[in-house]
Amino acid sequence: MTTLLSAGTALITNSAPDDGLLDRPDLVWYWSDETETVMGFGAAAIIAVPTGIGRLARLDDIVATTLASITVDDRRRRVTSRVLPRALGAIPFDRHTPGTMVIPEVTVGTTRNGDTWRCEIVFDSSAQDRSASLEGSELWWSTDDRVAVDQTAWESMVRAAQERLHATPLEKVVLARTSSQVMAAPPTRSAVIRALIDGNPGAYVFCAGNFVGATPELLVERTGRLARCRPMAGTSWPVPDADRPATSDESTESDARQAHDSAPLENGKMTPKDRHEHTVMVGPLLDRLRGVAVRVDATDPVEVDAGPLRHLATTVVAELPHDDPPRALGLVAALHPTGAVAGHPRDLALAAIAELEPDGRGPYAGPVGWMDSSGDGRFAVAVRSALLGSDRVVCFAGAGIVDESD
Repeated sequence: MTTLLSAGTALITNSAPDDGLLDRPDLVWYWSDETETVMGFGAAAIIAVPTGIGRLARLDDIVATTLASITVDDRRRRVTSRVLPRALGAIPFDRHTPGTMVIPEVTVGTTRNGDTWRCEIVFDSSAQDRSASLEGSELWWSTDDRVAVDQTAWESMVRAAQERLHATPLEKVVLARTSSQVMAAPPTRSAVIRALIDGNPGAYVFCAGNFVGATPELLVERTGRLARCRPMAGTSWPVPDADRPATSDESTESDARQAHDSAPLENGKMTPKDRHEHTVMVGPLLDRLRGVAVRVDATDPVEVDAGPLRHLATTVVAELPHDDPPRALGLVAALHPTGAVAGHPRDLALAAIAELEPDGRGPYAGPVGWMDSSGDGRFAVAVRSALLGSDRVVCFAGAGIVDESD
């Protein structure tokens, strides 16, 4: 493994992002949310995601140790925590699937106020050239061996899930399916990223290797001793445009999100099934968070427009211990998978998923995001996502099945 000597950092004010960077072949990471846009190029270090029981806690230790070994050289420029070295990636959904995270050779970010920061890893003299395309490397997911699920097979899966719901203590299970489209000329990553940005305001838009998506759901973020989650479950079509809260043309993406969030629960089209699905998901998440936090507060659920769909969302804020607070990946280990992508009770839901789904999920519905050397980070839930192959696109979708499902 390449020895990492130091990270040179810089914070540059009033610098616009370079959209052309998306076309670089060594792009290993793209992330855009309401606070920043981040791109990573090259692979200074590739960190294998462990498999087996306790894999996420072990990954937390491995990533923290690797990041701590990098000396940050900030003598030339003013540095904030935003500029610290980061490990980035999409973590597989289940504990049996291997995966990777990456510390890019160069990471560039742009904040919403126009500041641009840069972190560049400095190697020892024996480091190999990593400026070439990383397509086909361990950062890429295979698209050739995915098992597509047609409508007949899907309906059979749902019926089998409902039989479990009636016969066991299982209250909810989230089933996923894939659809593969062979193409003579699949879209490029940069074209897909730009389309996701344009079509999903307020979403967490990501690209990890050839895994792309625009998810509305925040799994967890840590900033110092504060953690925030925004679990979502329960889905309907949005109310007509005329009935939605108005937002001015000058509103930011964050303002628009807050305005949409203001729609009261009873004014939408959510059914008792949707409300039950959401309640079953939120309760266990709060219990797990209370196990690592000293205080946990949660809002009442609100309806949130997310692209063409509307979801129920609850905002959760937690105060972490003063001594040895869990890092971002430690929080991921405590929370993943949530009831939004697995079900409840979790063990029964995961057993049903393993038996009923014909293929492993890979990175779909897993945590996607980053952690820096201070332990801060942000991870979303990798739904509304797809794998880009050389001759095909593999899309993922999931649905929460409860007793009231039809």
